[in-house]
Amino acid sequence: MYYFGLKNCTFFGDWVFVCGAIGVMVEDVAVVLFKILVCVPCVFVLYLNKLRFIGEEESEASGIPELTDDPTWIIDPIDGTANFIRQLRMSAVSVGLVIRKQQTLGIVYNPFTNECYTAIKGQGAFLNGKRIRTNGETDISKVVFAYEISLARNPKYLDLYMYRLKHLMRVVSGYVLLALYC
Repeated sequence: MYYFGLKNCTFFGDWVFVCGAIGVMVEDVAVVLFKILVCVPCVFVLYLNKLRFIGEEESEASGIPELTDDPTWIIDPIDGTANFIRQLRMSAVSVGLVIRKQQTLGIVYNPFTNECYTAIKGQGAFLNGKRIRTNGETDISKVVFAYEISLARNPKYLDLYMYRLKHLMRVVSGYVLLALYC
């Protein structure tokens, strides 16, 4: 694998995480990820070995894919499709990495606001390269939350999501967003 124009590299085992760089990836194994992320100037995430991909569209078509111990990218190239179609500036490119069935890395890039959220398990979270933190509140009744229920369109999951939402709303003092995508 060859990389050109890399800046701000973070090496994570066999992975190279690059934020704020213009990079070029060469080799077939990276072509899929490159095509998905080529329009995202903030993020290039590359793997030097074996890759698996799970995309939102194929998951909706064929059901929930099985996670294996292999490193797996979970990618939603337009997270917030309904917002995007309606030209609302609340969409993002979302990329996650699962290794040995553990969430390991996450990237959310909003091209409209040029905000790039990144997190590596055990290393904290960042917004455009600057560390961000929660306020440390542990009492759920004192927090504001967002709850995504777009999978509730599938009757198989509707009861579970509504059950969870009902119980959350009993203990949480407020909520910001209930994302009901059509």
